[in-house]
Amino acid sequence: MGNIRIGHYVCPFCGELDEENREFWESLKQEFFSALNPIYQILRAHHVSYEGISQVMEHIFPRGKDTILRAFTDSVEETIIPPLEVSYIVHYDEQFPKRGRSQKYRLTILDHFTAQPIADELHNKKDPDTIKEFLGRHLDHNEVTFVVTDLYSSYSGVLEDYFWE
Repeated sequence: MGNIRIGHYVCPFCGELDEENREFWESLKQEFFSALNPIYQILRAHHVSYEGISQVMEHIFPRGKDTILRAFTDSVEETIIPPLEVSYIVHYDEQFPKRGRSQKYRLTILDHFTAQPIADELHNKKDPDTIKEFLGRHLDHNEVTFVVTDLYSSYSGVLEDYFWE
């Protein structure tokens, strides 16, 4: 990144030994390295390994995978997460039991805190309308609810339609 020479000087007037202040350099380094943290977070969000991030960083500023791991961990720990105004946290999942030759879909909603089922039903299909009807019978769309899912591709659209946000 650069070199800086910190000099020791003797004042010609009073004869006192003086050293240049390195605070500016330390501040500049800190600012530069903290600007890299969002890059690490974005790459990790896209499932890029630390080794892969290190290879990308070879083109910007060489950093080892261990250094990146420490910086990423520190930046996550320093992240201030605003308190959520969630009144309800639930988990939604599906299983696919078979009875004989009949395929069914088991839709389940679990309470996050107690891990107890709120709803558990068998259905013949698992299309977005069936999921919305199931949610409608067991969750209030006007109540602030945090839904944990396994990120199946249709869930975001179904939940957005049901909760409007």
